Amino acid sequence: MALDPEQENLTSDPRHQPETSDWDPEQYDGMTEEEAFKEYGGEIVMDRGKKIASQSWRSGSWSSVYEYKGKFYSFDEVENLEFDNPKEAFERANIGRDDWDEIWSQKIDPEYTHLV
Repeated sequence: MALDPEQENLTSDPRHQPETSDWDPEQYDGMTEEEAFKEYGGEIVMDRGKKIASQSWRSGSWSSVYEYKGKFYSFDEVENLEFDNPKEAFERANIGRDDWDEIWSQKIDPEYTHLV
């Protein structure tokens, strides 16, 4: 029996696939992913999350936005912060902004270009 086109799109889209655990507790002293996140938050987000935006400026400053387990994280050379939605993370990371310096490079996941 063939799937209707809408269902077929969902099952072929990796975002709608069941998560497969490739977590290796040995990398983090036997901790579960949740325990490691509490201890090493930013490292886990950068390793296991999806980078949805990054930008650098001519002066050398940089920022990135990651999506991890339904939350959004803004990283730069100073700090990383958690947000409930991507718009706030993009704003904090200054993605798309060139108010103080020329944008040197920029990559944005097509799903999020409307935020810039």
